[in-house]
Amino acid sequence: MKCFKEHMKLCMLTLMCILFLGVGIRAEAAPEKVTGFRQEDGNDTIAVVQWDYISEEYEYRLEWCDRQDFVGASSIQCGNSACMITDLTPGSTYYVRVFAVDKDGKEGEPSPVIEVVTAPEAMEGIWQTGASEKEISFSWENIAGATGYRIIYQKVDGQGKKQDEEKYAFAKANENSLSLSNAAGSYEIAVYPIRECSTGYVAWGESETVTMSVLPGKVTSVKTETKVIYSASGKTFWGFSMNLSDGAEGCEYELFGSNGKRVLKKSVAARDLQSVYDKNGKATSKKEVLISAGKIKKGQFMKVRIRGYIEIDGKKKAGKWSDYCYFAEGPQEVKSEAGNRQRKLSWSPVKGANSYTIYTAKSPNSKWKKMGTTSKTRYTVKYASAASKGKVYCKVVANKKVEGKTFTGMPDGYISWSW
Repeated sequence: MKCFKEHMKLCMLTLMCILFLGVGIRAEAAPEKVTGFRQEDGNDTIAVVQWDYISEEYEYRLEWCDRQDFVGASSIQCGNSACMITDLTPGSTYYVRVFAVDKDGKEGEPSPVIEVVTAPEAMEGIWQTGASEKEISFSWENIAGATGYRIIYQKVDGQGKKQDEEKYAFAKANENSLSLSNAAGSYEIAVYPIRECSTGYVAWGESETVTMSVLPGKVTSVKTETKVIYSASGKTFWGFSMNLSDGAEGCEYELFGSNGKRVLKKSVAARDLQSVYDKNGKATSKKEVLISAGKIKKGQFMKVRIRGYIEIDGKKKAGKWSDYCYFAEGPQEVKSEAGNRQRKLSWSPVKGANSYTIYTAKSPNSKWKKMGTTSKTRYTVKYASAASKGKVYCKVVANKKVEGKTFTGMPDGYISWSW
């Protein structure tokens, strides 16, 4: 019995030691190791990191350095499972680890070390270097710390309205130029410098947006549209309408006399071109360039051609010339001589004209009736064929045929008589 009691005392003592040691071990156990450590966000001077939540009993100590051995590291205390590191250098990589800390200040094992990155400084230098009718070439400045560049481009119209979805391209750190093939019109282009770390996180810098255009296509449908007098200046201009490519920054025209010699060459910025309206007063896609009447010589067929241009590095780069548009003012000095139920007309010749068409009307603003066409500089209007009885208005239009296409001149006013 005595031996049994001694044995029980020994067992109790052993159990108490085990319990005591167990409690001591639990009290002194280090905090758990942080997992799920990652970079979530940032900019050029800030990095935001996050990790998996452990317990509300823990705080955390974050440590970072630009060296992998953490010599000269900085640290900060964090109350939850996310932290912001500030005052970093743009376009840089840092090495970061985090420790869980219990309420007694004891730290657990450090998390795995991860790389975090800051965004490179903003891109403020993008410029166009070339263009064709289907390609845009451009370059940009190299940004310190960028491991590559993300290019975003989107087609826009002449007013900057988006016409297509955004498209993307990528360039390596040692590249600073790119060409967009199969392009058409104008594009807004941005080049974002990026820095990528080993975890796959990418920090994006900012970028300016620059509008660039392909080389304008051939100008089409050039036509003598109007002859107007601006009351403010008292000057008269001829208007020539055309289809000008989207993205053209202006146009250039050349004016030639009937002898084929160039009379005038001039550039006009897109902002100085006129809108062309339909009969309902709605603006069309066409544009109109005004040429001073002082350069238009009366009594001869002249010709004009137009091409669009863009500016690259301050220099104009032009597209293809339009076909020639032939035009004339005249004939001059149309005279009429009364006859027996007829009117004999005569006029001075227009240089370069192949024929003349005669029209009559009841009034200058009514519908004009074609009387006939002649290659001579005279014509007889019969009483029976005239557009009206009583007051008659008449005009003579010069025609020029070139490669199967007939161009008509603008009559120099009209004459009238009464039957």
